[in-house]
Amino acid sequence: MITVMRDHGKMDFSQYDCFICCIMSHGALGKVFSSDNVGIDICELIKPMETQRCPSLAGKPKLFFIHACQGDRTQGKTTRSDFTHDVKALPSMPSFTHEADVFLGLSTVPGFVAPRNNDGSPYIRFLTEALDKMSPVHDLLKIMTTVCKQMNDIKDGGLGYVSCNLSTLRKRLYFLCDSD
Repeated sequence: MITVMRDHGKMDFSQYDCFICCIMSHGALGKVFSSDNVGIDICELIKPMETQRCPSLAGKPKLFFIHACQGDRTQGKTTRSDFTHDVKALPSMPSFTHEADVFLGLSTVPGFVAPRNNDGSPYIRFLTEALDKMSPVHDLLKIMTTVCKQMNDIKDGGLGYVSCNLSTLRKRLYFLCDSD
């Protein structure tokens, strides 16, 4: 995965408006697993696309959508009566990026598993449906808010999930179709 990202980081993106990467794998906090089961830091996958390494992406959005567990705890809807124990702080993501114009969409929040069922990843399904239905009228953050709501509405034994978005985008991002 790192080799693929480094190779892409050497490419010329002058003719493109943005870079989009989608990864579906297993994971752990701040990591995704490669096919040989090596945990790769998500930040290491983002680095080759940073402006210093890939100047043709300067000022352009670099979007990463990742379906991978970020821990081993299971999310779930709770009610007030469920709070009978002390709430512990969640571990945070390792340093995300110091680069502007990067968006990282994760299928779950740090510390938790990413839901998957016989139909695959609900996060990826909701993401593709929302992009299809809401573009070009709504910007990426509105689309991702919709995805997060849909994740939370999942009825799987009463559980509700929350996806996670980290962003250093400096402008609203709309997906426009080129009619050529």
